[in-house]
Amino acid sequence: MEKQRRSFNKMLLVFTAILSVGLFAACGTDSGGGGEEELIPNQEGLYVYGSNTIAANVNDLTAKMNAATLDAGQGAGVENMTDVYGKFMYIGANSTIEFTYVEQEEGTTYGAPGGGSVDSASVVGNVPVADEVIHGTLTADSDPIEVTEEGLYYTYVDARDRENMLFILMPVKPEIIGDATPGQWAEGTAITETHVSVDSAVYEINDVELNGAAGYRYRFNNGWHAYQGPEVVTLSSLGVEDYATAWADSTGNYDIGYFLDNIPNHLTGLFTVKLKFNASSGEWSETKVKTGDSFNDYSDTEIGWFGNAYLVDGSEPSGQWESVHMVKTPEQSDLLYNWNWTVELIEGRSFVLRDPDGTIWITYGGAAKTGSAFDNEDIVKEDGQDNYYVNTPGTYNVTFTIDSETEGRILTIEPAE
Repeated sequence: MEKQRRSFNKMLLVFTAILSVGLFAACGTDSGGGGEEELIPNQEGLYVYGSNTIAANVNDLTAKMNAATLDAGQGAGVENMTDVYGKFMYIGANSTIEFTYVEQEEGTTYGAPGGGSVDSASVVGNVPVADEVIHGTLTADSDPIEVTEEGLYYTYVDARDRENMLFILMPVKPEIIGDATPGQWAEGTAITETHVSVDSAVYEINDVELNGAAGYRYRFNNGWHAYQGPEVVTLSSLGVEDYATAWADSTGNYDIGYFLDNIPNHLTGLFTVKLKFNASSGEWSETKVKTGDSFNDYSDTEIGWFGNAYLVDGSEPSGQWESVHMVKTPEQSDLLYNWNWTVELIEGRSFVLRDPDGTIWITYGGAAKTGSAFDNEDIVKEDGQDNYYVNTPGTYNVTFTIDSETEGRILTIEPAE
């Protein structure tokens, strides 16, 4: 039995040695001083490593850089490109990093003169974020790149031209943005970093007010792309693969990733939102918990009629398709706001509902439709337009409803009795 154990241990040592040779190859020789040969990975590509970061040297398995995820709807129209790299990575305070490019079993180490530059992204060019980034041109055997602030960084390298390799280190400062969020699509809401390490990063915002029946996305800084050039455009935001499929999952637990569809939000209210990056998988996840109620107040919101399909006080009004007519504020019933009209409609013409300022439009696709006027096709969608079209003239009772809890919109039209 002891002899078998010794034989097994020898086999294990041989297997480990073979595995090491398969992963790494010798690069260079010692200079006569008896120093050890430097090992480099056997797999071609770009590697990043340094002090107090994800990898201490080039032969750490975590040093390998990934192909950057690109926006296939822009630039060259591809999801990734040879020798264009991107990697989320932890870098500690006052650290230095270097790159090694391995090609044909030869490795070249790169840094940047002066340790790289720190500038506003607008100075760098093709980096549309409102923040400072570390950047420069990778130069063989140059100074290690200096990083002062601890954090999670997105590291981007374009190595297609070995003589002119651009690098960018963008600090990750996530925002939630979209029509479900306080800033709508015009301004992101920052999510605060609560934890960062080699293994993970966590960002959290408490009691953020989100609108129901709306969507949002996460982006990694105050801007949509870590790099946006003529050919290369990084996909620097998170969404879901398909909005409709995600919306059907009322649990609100969605698989987010590098997708362009918005993430659904069903209910209006206050939420604690947590965004987490897992370094081992390279994936992001979200946790969203409703912590309170917050409903929009529509009691002073004016809605009226716009078009040429209706009479006002028995006659056609002036300013058709120019002015909003029969404007009124709603009646409130608990969380429901109802705008009610009895109106005479004209055959073969069309209309929409809207507010006088033109910020709220209730087009044919802008509300759920109920009532026999829709069931019987007395009112239909106008060909080629998102307007309501009158097939059957007559007097109708019309109610437009907003549910302030879900932000759902319903237009009900019934023939007046």
